[in-house]
Amino acid sequence: MRYLSPAEACDILRDEFGIPRTPATLAKIRCISSDGPVFVKAGRLVRYPESELREWARSFLSPIMRSTSHKAA
Repeated sequence: MRYLSPAEACDILRDEFGIPRTPATLAKIRCISSDGPVFVKAGRLVRYPESELREWARSFLSPIMRSTSHKAA
């Protein structure tokens, strides 16, 4: 399993999923919300398991829709 730094995690979220996040935003999410991607700590370093990050990103996105008048599942 590959572990990503916050900067690497942000790159994947932006480039592959179109979810713009900064390392500072991920840090804030870690402190105030349980809805963010899971992470581990190695001493003071925060790392995101790559497979878990990708799973979180997919769950964050709605299904593909043709119109905003359709409800997302």
